[in-house]
Amino acid sequence: MVSPGQGGDVTLIRTGAHKITIDPSGTPKTAGFTHGNLQLTWSVQKRLVNVAEYGTTPVDEEVTGVQLSVKFSMIERSLKVFDIAFNGLYPLATAGGRGIGRSGIQRAQDRGKSILLHPLSQGASTTQDITLNKVMLIPTGNIELSDQGDQIIEVEGTCVVDPTQTDGQLLALFNESNAGA
Repeated sequence: MVSPGQGGDVTLIRTGAHKITIDPSGTPKTAGFTHGNLQLTWSVQKRLVNVAEYGTTPVDEEVTGVQLSVKFSMIERSLKVFDIAFNGLYPLATAGGRGIGRSGIQRAQDRGKSILLHPLSQGASTTQDITLNKVMLIPTGNIELSDQGDQIIEVEGTCVVDPTQTDGQLLALFNESNAGA
């Protein structure tokens, strides 16, 4: 018999658009929907632990860090969504608009927000939601401002450790009822 997540079982495959909610536990802002799938990338930084007397023979491996990044395209015909994608990176410059090009260094610890990604294919069920605990989103591609079609905004973000979370979900939480089955 095929166990979940292997072979012919496709229940763990997430496809399609996701609804994006920024700061779901604080002041939630719906930022629209993704255009297509998400691209989640994580990398693990590790180092070998060597036997002292031989110097080069590894006896163990230590994980020294994990990095998680997300990429997706947003589709929307509103500059408000573009503003949300900047995630407060540039504070309000004037009463009627947003300035771009603020001086100074922006830190993800200060500006990063929690982001909830809900697969539309799941309806009202939250069993496959993804919560990125502290991420700074940055639009990365060209944006064509046109009345001829939908605006597609490429967005990339990197998660940083959220010290308010419990150990094991410092970067993100993947709700998956079949995990570990």
